[in-house]
Amino acid sequence: MEIVGEAEDRWSNRAGWGTAAVVFIVAALTLPQGITDADNGEFLLVGVGGGIVHPPGYAFYASCLQLWNKIPLGLSPVIHLSLLSAVFGALAAWFLFGFCRRMGVSVGASMLATLATFGVVPVWRMNTLVEPFALHHLLLAMVLWLTARLKVKVNAPIEILVMGLLWGLSFCNHHTMVFLVPVVLLHILGQNHDRATLSRATVFFLFGFLIGLLPILSFFVVG
Repeated sequence: MEIVGEAEDRWSNRAGWGTAAVVFIVAALTLPQGITDADNGEFLLVGVGGGIVHPPGYAFYASCLQLWNKIPLGLSPVIHLSLLSAVFGALAAWFLFGFCRRMGVSVGASMLATLATFGVVPVWRMNTLVEPFALHHLLLAMVLWLTARLKVKVNAPIEILVMGLLWGLSFCNHHTMVFLVPVVLLHILGQNHDRATLSRATVFFLFGFLIGLLPILSFFVVG
């Protein structure tokens, strides 16, 4: 039984990374060759030259762009920065696949669900543009994945801390993450009703959340 379980885990891992690779390759092969519509040009300028974008500022995404821009890939600025969205999209696909598997969905169905999600035109398009939404998809998928494996215990604060960190980073990127609050809250309350444990978990969550808000400090040091 252990050998069968290990073989299934290996197949699941390979399928997950394979799905992420497909999402990345499709996005990488369809990257725009120039500036497109919406706020693409604004994010491109900030990624290359620094500064602050329109409210809410997208502090986390802008910081990621500027760090990514420092990697010498030898590509044009548009392709270089658009490629970061392809990376975010691929990682989001991996976490969404992992979430499906955690929920008991078969490997094949998890692959189909993930590819269908990232094959939808608006989602695919965000994986090819210099826009903050591919990162938003990644953070959403990470929260779902972590929620599915979250165990609210007295001696297991690390996952709660990481969850808080993800939420902090999410609010530095796109505030619509708030719509996932009921999902996570109901999951946590459904696991544990002990007030002492929940209070301790709240402290760790808030600590992680505050750390996740650190990218906002860039607003005070950037001209």
